[in-house]
Amino acid sequence: NGFWVGKYETGYKGASSTEEAQVNVMDSSKVIIKPNTYSWRNSTVSNMFKTAYNYNRDLDSHMMKNTEWGAVAYLSHSKYGINTEVRINNNSTYLTGYAAVDGTDQSSYPGETGTDSTKTLPYNTETITSYNNRILGDATGEMGPFYDYADNDGGSRYHNSWYEDRSYFIASSHPWFLRGGTYVYGVLAGQFYFYRYTGSISTYGGFRLVLS
Repeated sequence: NGFWVGKYETGYKGASSTEEAQVNVMDSSKVIIKPNTYSWRNSTVSNMFKTAYNYNRDLDSHMMKNTEWGAVAYLSHSKYGINTEVRINNNSTYLTGYAAVDGTDQSSYPGETGTDSTKTLPYNTETITSYNNRILGDATGEMGPFYDYADNDGGSRYHNSWYEDRSYFIASSHPWFLRGGTYVYGVLAGQFYFYRYTGSISTYGGFRLVLS
């Protein structure tokens, strides 16, 4: 029951460049809905409508309706989806299945676009890591998943999913946790910041005392 929706915008089958996918025709044989294909653009609504309608009449294929878009928008934002807004496809050559790299500026117009991996990544690119050796309740592992992306200074760092605080787990060479961050860290700092440290002298580092 219900309806099926193309995971990606419709591509033009066989196109090997952005320009080759700009075709104003009605041709259902050219429909392809896969990642890393060139988006079919530069067509009239009439040709888009007829192409979608004739794609598969047994399955009632059709161009997406406004109400169907609304249903997908709500479901994707619900607890059954990702519970937030879907990241924009900012691939400037109109390849399907791409998404903006975390940390690119999409908060103003125009947003950051591009074709290389510092700006946009293809479908199924692995960017997630997790920390499983934590103690439950220590506000480390449960802050995940953690994403590695570049900040405004160009440096690539792991950020947690809660408030984007910097998040690096300890290792044998750096067995101490630093918590909170320092005054210069901006978005990286906060109560969920954690980082690995050797234990040597640091002009930035202090400590807190607890009585129990």
